[in-house]
Formats: sequence, structure tokens, C-alpha cells
Amino acid sequence: MLRQRLDRHGEVSFRQQLEFQVEPVAGGAFDERLLAIDGRAPTAEEVLEHRRAERFTERYQHAREGRFGGVLGVGELDFNHLFGALDYSYSGQQEAGDVAYYRLVIEPVERERGRGSDRLAAATAGELGLAVDGLHLVRAETRLTHPVSQALIEVERLQIDFEAQPAVGGVWLPKRIEVRSSVRGILHIRAHNVYTYSDWEERTPAE
Repeated sequence: MLRQRLDRHGEVSFRQQLEFQVEPVAGGAFDERLLAIDGRAPTAEEVLEHRRAERFTERYQHAREGRFGGVLGVGELDFNHLFGALDYSYSGQQEAGDVAYYRLVIEPVERERGRGSDRLAAATAGELGLAVDGLHLVRAETRLTHPVSQALIEVERLQIDFEAQPAVGGVWLPKRIEVRSSVRGILHIRAHNVYTYSDWEERTPAE
């Protein structure tokens, strides 16, 4: 996991690289063991701190519910509603490696009113890739075409790049998620987070 915060000039003001080993445990949660922090071995206190934070468990639960907490630096974004409100058009088949997928192009639309996700969807462009075999989400690239006002904030930038990989049992799981955001409210928050996943294995949850 790479976490970055940017200053008003777009320069990195905070950077942290974390490496975890994540294993399922009973009750639908995960044991999250910190293996490295900025290339060094973590202290026992750091391991305990990050295990208690349960960031992967939280993101996993949000993903199952279609939410993405903290993407905009404040609150949560309802991805189920967002992707349901997007305007798609079919643009043929393509291949990425050995995977054939249907390419769906996302075009911004005119929409004056609606909930926050509706306004974001109306200003979103990009594309999605759905696997021909199974219709799994293989890749996604989305970006705002112009700033969007939401309640007391203005979302100036929201760019999401997603890539999935085949794992065990025919299941597709995340390989890389990159989120770039800029939100102006009482504070101006600029963030760049990259989540990478590898070495998926099927495990029986530990008691």
C-alpha cells in the first residue's frame, strides 16, 4: 500500500509504503500483519497498531457493500450507485494479456440534479472492461471531466484506475487500485493512494 498526500503545488508532502500479509479469521474479518514500513522491519508497536486499525477488513467490507470509504478525503462514496448511474456505450472486444474483454466507454451526461453520486456520474468519463468469460470486471479507468459540488465540498479531481487478476476457484480479485483525488472544503485535501495485491491463496479462516 502506497499512501501519499500532496501540497498545493502538487508535490508529495507525505509518503508511506506499507506491506501486509492478510489472512482470513473467523467472523468474516482478517488478520493484518504488517511486514514492512518504508522498506524496514516494523516495531512490535507498529505491527500492533496496524493490526488494530483493520484497514483491509474495513475496505473489504465496504467493497462488498459497494462503498469506498475516504476516497474523497471525507465521508464515503457509494460505488454501486455511482456505477449504476454512469452512461455506457459498447465499444467492441479487446484483449489484455490472455484475457478477452468487452470494452464499455463511459461518457459524461447532462444532469442538473440528483444525489452526490449522480452528479459525479454525470461528470465522469473513462472505460470499463468486462471479461468475455464470466463478465468479471477486469479493468476500469474513470476520471472527472470537471469539478463537482457536493454539500460543503467541491470535488476537483477523482481519478480511479482498477485492475483485477484471476485468483483461485475462477474468482477474480483486485491486483491494483490507484485513486487520485482533490477535494476543496474547509481544507484542501489532495491524495494519491495505490493499493496492490498479490499471492492470493485459498485459506480456511483461522479460529
